[in-house]
Amino acid sequence: MTAEPVAIEDSIESDRPVLLELFGQAVRASYPDLARMTRSEARDRIEAQWAWYREQGGHVRVTRAPGGGVSACCWSLPTHHPVTGVREWFIVILAVDPGHRRQGLGRLLLDDARNEARKVGIHRLRLFTHTANVAAHSLYREAGFEEATVELVLDGEESRG
Repeated sequence: MTAEPVAIEDSIESDRPVLLELFGQAVRASYPDLARMTRSEARDRIEAQWAWYREQGGHVRVTRAPGGGVSACCWSLPTHHPVTGVREWFIVILAVDPGHRRQGLGRLLLDDARNEARKVGIHRLRLFTHTANVAAHSLYREAGFEEATVELVLDGEESRG
């Protein structure tokens, strides 16, 4: 017995609550500093990020679970690298609902983002993830991504010298 193919489609306005929840999960996984914020502060920060990226004209593509609910999403947009100016497709968020992980949805959405980029002549994709997100690193490496830049952070006021 073969599984039905998974459809990928543009999100619709009624998807917004679940997309914000998935966006929040992905942001918290990539930026653990949000754990220091109250839930309200984190929600406000996520809402602000959501609004900013929407203004940039990004694409939010989703897969749907049986019954029509969003099972995974990929939010991406054409842009230029902020330092080099190279034209690229930036994957803002790739998130899979915890109940739908390990089914290949993340890989399907990555491939979809790559195809969307190619339609407009972009062949470079970029994304960020936290070093502790081992599952994401594995997925991205399998999809052909390579580590290009490492962000180093000194957090605190104490001198370490």
